[in-house]
Amino acid sequence: MLVSLLNKDKERTLVWAYELYYSAPKAELIMTLWRIYYEFYAMLNPALETYLKKKQTELSANTEHFVGVFVHNLLIRKYTLDVFMLREVATHIEMDEEDAKLSIEERLANKNYEAIAHAIFDNATDCECLADSAAQFSIIIEKCAPIVAVATTYFQSQGIKKPMLLRELYVEGTHPCIMLMSRIMHYYAFLNKSKDKNGIQMGKKVYLLVEPEETLAYQTLETSAELPPDRILQKAVIYSPNDHGYNYATLFKGEYKRSPNILNDYRHDWLYCAGKNMPIWQERLVEHGGYIDDEARRVCWNDEDGEDAFYGAYGYDPEEQPAEVLHRNIPPMDPSNNITWPAFYKKYTDSQPRLYTPHPDIIAGLE
Repeated sequence: MLVSLLNKDKERTLVWAYELYYSAPKAELIMTLWRIYYEFYAMLNPALETYLKKKQTELSANTEHFVGVFVHNLLIRKYTLDVFMLREVATHIEMDEEDAKLSIEERLANKNYEAIAHAIFDNATDCECLADSAAQFSIIIEKCAPIVAVATTYFQSQGIKKPMLLRELYVEGTHPCIMLMSRIMHYYAFLNKSKDKNGIQMGKKVYLLVEPEETLAYQTLETSAELPPDRILQKAVIYSPNDHGYNYATLFKGEYKRSPNILNDYRHDWLYCAGKNMPIWQERLVEHGGYIDDEARRVCWNDEDGEDAFYGAYGYDPEEQPAEVLHRNIPPMDPSNNITWPAFYKKYTDSQPRLYTPHPDIIAGLE
């Protein structure tokens, strides 16, 4: 979904977003979208935050519609990798010894973005872990308070009357350090725009209206007389994670683990694995009287009627599908197709605005 967003590929972005929406806990997708906003869009589009929060409240009873509003309004906007890269560098690359000696005031005045990022993210015990409660947010914000105080004074001295570095810093599932970094970088971008007519330009305050009916095309396909269950995958699996030319999952080695048995599981144990790990399949099994037998690695049934009804609706038979369906679902792992950090950075910054340009050795160090 992220790569499709960065490529401004509307159809693929929406397909992946709603695939996540219908197959995983819905709150997880909302949290992912907010994190993408703060890491890639907030620096140039700060007003979008207020609009999306308002829409989230208005559409609290229709999160399916809210996902469409969120995605459509990201697709039309400029993005920058600055905050994303600064978080990656601060959490995976050790800070330069000379930079470590600098005070917060010196880091801000020198526009030493990496040193600022280290100051922010080093305050969190685990910046890759999403804070999951308001209490945890409060603790992290308290740790960042000295940085916020110095940064507020600095930006005021630069002509920004009321820098809102801590305004509404709580968004469920988004680490406050990421939000704080995005706001600091926004003020730097705003100052760059003010002092240089050719400097970074902020995104326009234009908001797309999305009708609820627009989400219907992305709902889960249901079986029918014209569409039996063993034809569902051929109609639904139209895109692959590797459609944009590379395997991007290897960039995030700590977050992506691929089982060496994935092909065998897909062909022979798909229902057991789906029922074990996916909420939507757990619900479907319960509805039809199915349950997981971990010892035998199989799904058992309370009665034949429930089993027959289940397979009548969800007998997708992945082991019988054409090879292209298998390869879209589980792309072959060809190491030569893995994108590198230098290639990723070049591909997605060449035509995008930025303030921060990491040294090539820093980018290579993320490998």
